[in-house]
Amino acid sequence: PLPLPLPLPLSRLTDTVWIATVSRYYHTAMLNGASNQLTEMISPALIFQQLWALAANASSLFYFVDNVSDMLPVPLSTAAALAFAWDPQQFVAEQGDWNATQLTFLKKWSLVQYGDAVADEAAALYADYFNIPHVHDGLSDEWIGALLGNLGGGGAQALHSQGTIDNATKSAAAKALAQVQASLPACAALHSGALALAAKVPSRRQQFYRRHMLWNSACQHFGAVAISELSQSLLAFVDDPA
Repeated sequence: PLPLPLPLPLSRLTDTVWIATVSRYYHTAMLNGASNQLTEMISPALIFQQLWALAANASSLFYFVDNVSDMLPVPLSTAAALAFAWDPQQFVAEQGDWNATQLTFLKKWSLVQYGDAVADEAAALYADYFNIPHVHDGLSDEWIGALLGNLGGGGAQALHSQGTIDNATKSAAAKALAQVQASLPACAALHSGALALAAKVPSRRQQFYRRHMLWNSACQHFGAVAISELSQSLLAFVDDPA
C-alpha cells in the first residue's frame, strides 16, 4: 500500500479557515496489487516504514484516508495505520528497526484485546504471522484460493480432455510447491502456538481471539498444506499416472 497523493492538498478546518496540507490514501487490504479479503496481510512494520516517509515531510495536520476493503478481517493493521496517522512520533523506528517498533505496537494492541496475562505471547504470535514468507511477500487468502482453484481446475480439465496433466498445469504445480515450501513450517508452528494460547485467553475475549488469531493462523496453515498436497499430487500423477 503505497501512499498516493489526493488531488486537492487542502484541509477544511472550519467554515472559514483553510490550510495547505499533505493528504494520503492508504489501503490495509492490498499490497503491490495483491489483495486479501479474509485475513490480515499488511504488517505494522511495513505500515510504519511507509507512512514515516509521509510524516517526515508533511505539515502537522493532514488528511489520512484508509481503505479497509472489509473491516472484519483487518482490525490489527487498520489500528496500526490509524494510530500512526494520529501520532507519528510514537512510532519512530527503534534503532532503525521497524520490526522492534512493530513488536511494541503488537504488545500494546494485544494487551487491550486479550489482557496482561497473554499479551506478550499473543504479540509474538502476531509477529510470527506477519513473518510467514508468503504473507510477508503480500500473498494471502486470495492468493491461496486462486491458486487452489487454478491448480484443481487445470488438473481436472486436463485429465478430462487429455487423460493426463498438461505442461502448463505441471509447471504451475511445481511453482506453487516451491512458493509454499518455506511457509509450511512457519504456518504449522504458528497455528500450534495459537491453539495452545487459546486456553489462556479470558472468556470474554475468546470469540475475538478465535475469529482473529485462530482464523488467521488456520487459514494460512491449512491453505499452505492444501497447496502443497495438491501440487504434489499433480506432479506425482505426471511421474506415475498409474
